[in-house]
Amino acid sequence: EWKAFTNAARTDGLELRHWQKKGVPVDEYAFARFNKQLQLIKYTDEEYTKYLTCPEWTKQDTDQLMKLASRFDLNFILVHDRWVGERTIEQLKDRFYLCQRKIAEARGLVTDGEECVLMQQPYNKDWEVQRKSHMERLFSRSKVEERQEQAVTEQARKLEVMQRQRKQESKKKRDGDDEPPACPPGGVVLRSGIMARSAEKLAANKWL
Repeated sequence: EWKAFTNAARTDGLELRHWQKKGVPVDEYAFARFNKQLQLIKYTDEEYTKYLTCPEWTKQDTDQLMKLASRFDLNFILVHDRWVGERTIEQLKDRFYLCQRKIAEARGLVTDGEECVLMQQPYNKDWEVQRKSHMERLFSRSKVEERQEQAVTEQARKLEVMQRQRKQESKKKRDGDDEPPACPPGGVVLRSGIMARSAEKLAANKWL
């Protein structure tokens, strides 16, 4: 049947219609459960003064950053696009995650031993800037530079293969030296011969 429904994820009370199996009651729109809301830690004026005061950031700028981060679900590309000023994406991220971590620590929201990416893997602005710089250099390489790098990589691979082969040959040679002298058919290997062979090997290794 053609039936009206509302989406609990919407706040404007919009009523739409869709086909639904007749006689089957539906309490809530099925796709409303996918509307996951971002839960940010909001600070008070007192907490800002005590934990978040920073000479590079004003409270007005910090408040605006929190509003944009909440509005765009931590999509900092959009946050940076809407930001009025000269701050970089890395600076915006660094300030946001620092504020969240400081307030979480002050309120004791994360206990010892509890897994929390916010606390255990804090955002590293310097590392992120360096990573992006390396990526830009990587993607801006010329065709000649790419061929040179491939040649170096191939040469290094060949050297590694040769090194493994030499190690295997050396191991086989050592294992062969450790074997006792073969006994001829119907013959006897004297203990004195084995001892003499071992003494010769020790003397040779001494001068290596």
